[in-house]
Amino acid sequence: MKILVIGPAYSISGYGERTRQLIYDLQKLSYSVDIQSSSWGNTINDEFTFDCGAYNPNQTYDVVFYVGMLDEVPLPPINTKKYIAVTAGIETDTMYAFSNTADLILVSSEHSKSLIPESKVLPESINGFAKRDSKTIEQKRILISGAWIGGQTIGEDRKNIPYSVYKLLEIIGRSADPSCYEIVLHTSMGTYSELERYEITNFITHLKDKTQTPVRIEFHHGILTHTELTNLYHSCQYMFTLSHGEGFGRHIAEFMATGGRIIAPNYSGYLDFANTPDNIMLPVNLVNIPTSMINKWLLKESKWAEVEDTALKELNLDNLDYSISETNILSIEENNKKSLSILSEILII
Repeated sequence: MKILVIGPAYSISGYGERTRQLIYDLQKLSYSVDIQSSSWGNTINDEFTFDCGAYNPNQTYDVVFYVGMLDEVPLPPINTKKYIAVTAGIETDTMYAFSNTADLILVSSEHSKSLIPESKVLPESINGFAKRDSKTIEQKRILISGAWIGGQTIGEDRKNIPYSVYKLLEIIGRSADPSCYEIVLHTSMGTYSELERYEITNFITHLKDKTQTPVRIEFHHGILTHTELTNLYHSCQYMFTLSHGEGFGRHIAEFMATGGRIIAPNYSGYLDFANTPDNIMLPVNLVNIPTSMINKWLLKESKWAEVEDTALKELNLDNLDYSISETNILSIEENNKKSLSILSEILII
């Protein structure tokens, strides 16, 4: 069987990683794969290598996978026998209408499938993130990771990074000894510029002054290599997020693969793998999105999750278990096995 994968294989992004993991999984199943690389954002890394062929317009492909947004689905190459669109699943009905050229739509989670009922769930594989060393980390280090989309407006961006920093500062401030904790922040606004770094740093200082919490914030700005990202995960015991919703939550899955524990809203795509006894899922209410966030992905009638303030006030970091979570590692291993099994079934023509 001859397979073509169309996607941003060289992009440092969620869709880029989704494309690469799909290629690697197809090769694990011993399929011959060609690649037609597409663009996504401006984060290109030519260091990624693949033992694959390039797209051949004269080749008849048994299966073609397209990885990206549904409203950008191209027409399949001539003589394609089966055309499959792989998306994050946070799509609207209007965007879905563009995907009628695909024979099958694959999404990352049951949450995403609820938005596109005609789709099938193919969990994202998480590979290459080794288990954290068992030695004790002296400080209690809590990671916040994601795109800082909302500028200096707290609570009005989907990833909710500024609000996550603000509330975590408040929570640490109520602990018996705030100096025992460190916040590790990995974020950017998308330009990766010094001006952007300056803006984020100033806002962090503003939040610390507002909460009067004497805690160190270790700031990692912009793009990290795979090794740097793994080392960052290994240096923390918990990941904290107040994201309003995730199609899958890849950063959460990667952190769990290293043995890390999660504090997150009890909502959206990562519940397929993160709802374990070693994680804390915070109760939420579904609310209307702010008007500033209305776009082609989030319509004015859309809702997203907000964590109940009472749950945040009751969260006591002093009482948590900071050891490695073998349960979380096992959960990601099971996620990967499930992904391979479903992919194998899909390819039976």
